[in-house]
Amino acid sequence: MFKSLFVLRFFNLPLDIIAIALAIILGYFLRSGAFGIRGIPVSLILPLSTYLKLYMFSIPLFLITFSVSGLYNLKAQRSLLDELARIIVAVASAYTFLLALLFATKIFDISRYVIIYSFWLAILLVFLLRVVLRIVELQFLRKGRFLTKVAIWDGQRYAKEALEIISKASNLQPVGLIEELIGEKDFLKGFKELVYKQVFDELWIFHPEEKYNHLKEVIAECQAMGITVRLMPSDSNVFWGRLEPEEVAGLPTLRVRRTPLEGWNLVLKRLMDVVVAFLLLVFLAPLFLIIALIIKLDSRGPVLFKQKRLGFGREFVFYKFRTMREGAEKEHEKYIKKYGNMFKLKSDPRVTKVGRFLRKYSLDELPQLYNVLRGDMSLVGPRPPMPVEVVRYSVEEKRRLGIKPGLTGLWQISGRSDLSFEEWVMLDSYYIENWSLWLDIKILLKTIPVLIKGKGAY
Repeated sequence: MFKSLFVLRFFNLPLDIIAIALAIILGYFLRSGAFGIRGIPVSLILPLSTYLKLYMFSIPLFLITFSVSGLYNLKAQRSLLDELARIIVAVASAYTFLLALLFATKIFDISRYVIIYSFWLAILLVFLLRVVLRIVELQFLRKGRFLTKVAIWDGQRYAKEALEIISKASNLQPVGLIEELIGEKDFLKGFKELVYKQVFDELWIFHPEEKYNHLKEVIAECQAMGITVRLMPSDSNVFWGRLEPEEVAGLPTLRVRRTPLEGWNLVLKRLMDVVVAFLLLVFLAPLFLIIALIIKLDSRGPVLFKQKRLGFGREFVFYKFRTMREGAEKEHEKYIKKYGNMFKLKSDPRVTKVGRFLRKYSLDELPQLYNVLRGDMSLVGPRPPMPVEVVRYSVEEKRRLGIKPGLTGLWQISGRSDLSFEEWVMLDSYYIENWSLWLDIKILLKTIPVLIKGKGAY
């Protein structure tokens, strides 16, 4: 039963505590020259007891950062890569806070090598123990243990699709339709019999507004026996996002969650944007000067091209290296009317020779690192459209404006300018609904070879 599965997942917490303890102990012995690694004698460093005191001092800090990162969400269904990304962020955050506290209070004077060793060991051991627990969980599920038995109250319309979805989930077991399980009996009497026989653990109710006559009694019977009830509104397909229960002013509501990119996730993404954008601006400063000089020598006009763009619900000034002849922007609206939104011509007569080279390798986009640093944009996200393009957007397409636009994204690594506008919108929608820090990291890493090849850009 699903409650037993939650108990199994609860073991993540003590396993994390064990993993962190092992990481600090192993880090200590690695520093002292154990396992054939060059180090210094134990007699010349602080005793192990000091590091164990540090461990006891830091455990609450680790548990808090792990909890904030969602690592103790018992209902979460995530991939191992996503789990690893969350572990890296959580451990890095815990060590950052720990080092700041040690620096400020001077409570412990410890070896920086022990910290470095234990940091990487903590990530490795926490992840490995969670993998072991997940393997144990899968073994139980394959043997039919911990499966959540699901019944559907539907009225036949969505029964087939719902049963297919349930049968594909590793932790769910379809029981059947309530109408078929009850048969010819009186509905409420037959339903009570099913509940007391514990035929199912969850009841999924489609179109609850059409079943008002029995809905109150059905939910009450389920609650009395600890059975989970899930309501599927008839028009849930029009909600572009996930529905989440939220109480407002004492009233139960279903909030349409556009994206996981909120709260601490938003803070983590912004932190990565600032650090990476700043480092790239410093590192690439000489390249900026070279590109600026070449643009000036090639054609008349300013080095930088400035344009109003939209993103995250507001208008901002967007920067690029100029790739077109002076005055080309005046013709832009005419091209949009002729070719549609997101148009890109392989042989655009307005593009200069140098501009064509810059576009091929996306070097013209580098000034947008300044937009990222300012907070107008993010490293990863949808491309920011112009106001004249947004006027032509459909309701679905306007969803792209709901988060910060990005320098790169799924569109960049999936075909760039060779994609149709509809494909761009589809990829952006997927990104918005399925955002994770690990997804951002994967997109950034995959962007590098795409830029080097220069394929799909013009």
